[in-house]
Amino acid sequence: MKRLLSLIIAAALLLGLSASCAAEESFADSVAGQAFGVAMACFRYKRPNGGEASDELFAAEAAGWYAAWLHRTRGVDLLTEDEVRDFERAIGCEPERAVPRDWERSRVQTLFNADWTLNLDFTDHKAQLDDTLGQTLEMRIEDAGGHVVRLTLIRHLSDTRTASFPYELSFAPNDDAGSAFPWKLTGVKEPPAGPELDPALGFDWELLLAQNRVSTLLELYGSICFENEYAPDMPTWIFRRDGVNVAVTGDGVSYASGEYRGCSYVRETDEDGSLRTRVSYVGDSYDEEDWVTGWLADIAALKLTEIGDGALLAEGVTEWGTPLRLTLDYGTLALREIDYFTEEDERLNGTVIRYGEKLPDFSFLDAWDGPLRSVTAVWEDWYSGSRSVRTETIELPADWEYKPWDARWGDYTVYMNEGYTMPYAYPGDGVDYTLYLTTAKG
Repeated sequence: MKRLLSLIIAAALLLGLSASCAAEESFADSVAGQAFGVAMACFRYKRPNGGEASDELFAAEAAGWYAAWLHRTRGVDLLTEDEVRDFERAIGCEPERAVPRDWERSRVQTLFNADWTLNLDFTDHKAQLDDTLGQTLEMRIEDAGGHVVRLTLIRHLSDTRTASFPYELSFAPNDDAGSAFPWKLTGVKEPPAGPELDPALGFDWELLLAQNRVSTLLELYGSICFENEYAPDMPTWIFRRDGVNVAVTGDGVSYASGEYRGCSYVRETDEDGSLRTRVSYVGDSYDEEDWVTGWLADIAALKLTEIGDGALLAEGVTEWGTPLRLTLDYGTLALREIDYFTEEDERLNGTVIRYGEKLPDFSFLDAWDGPLRSVTAVWEDWYSGSRSVRTETIELPADWEYKPWDARWGDYTVYMNEGYTMPYAYPGDGVDYTLYLTTAKG
């Protein structure tokens, strides 16, 4: 089936070329390469949770897909630097470089002619197109009236599931008389952000994400609890304490790990058999918003299956072709459950999210309400070839230990004195102390 699909799509892609030999090409044919390059660049950089690309990055990405299109349809292997810049100007971009410097020798091969003019071979884009077009990706382009074309990218996510992403691209006559492109891009109307959604669901992607932000859910319910069926005794709780987000995995008594006040911690039994909270990293205060929306990030298509018992039930497929089913609260759209399946409808795993439940005993966090102590860390490294030293001082509860991740599992060894002769040993509760960390060995 996929082989037949590949042949059909390849023939469709080449149809404009053969038709142009017998009749005047359509407007869509005349801008197909530009439209494909721009649509693919938009698709790559403006997908959900993606973000905007810089002008240089976007222009180079579009040029790469255009080069791949030329290779696929016309057998063109190389573009000169001037040809790439001409294309980029014809889509309204004026980057300082034809391609980012860090693309050279990784995504793009550069070859100099005898006169030192530069040729560019977009090997990465060509390989990606060969791997996807006719296998997992289909392109359809048509005139949309005036100097507008509609280009639809259709992703084949499985044998039966697809997702369509329509783009409308507007052009005007190119005022650059020396350009090889008669038309210049003037605007792009992109499809709605997010996956392809069944209109029967009654919401758009932005609303679903907004309703599942941590701040929104905590305001509605007060607490969030994630439970994976394979680790029912290790749920993850999200809540607020003293106006700050807290994440705790575990029961809080025999074991806990998580984030609070910028500290990544683990509460576990130490080498002496004592239960202690150890901080492995200190950074900005924890305020993540995507604990729930992260579960939605990879959805490519979603359709409604049932409404009942205060819930919306939907099924879909991920970007990677994995079927899924999810349950949303009918009133708030809060994600309640998400399950993944094989193509044969065999259940793989799932996660249940509960809201507003009473928190377990996390009284170890109350240590933050008592006296704090200062822990100073002096970091020495030799990464640059010469000695570099930096110092940090942090405040922690009197019974919390600071043992940095880099000292437990990374490149650093930790000592209790500046001369690196006293190996680290926990100095006890309630005292200030200094750690000396170095990458020097021996």
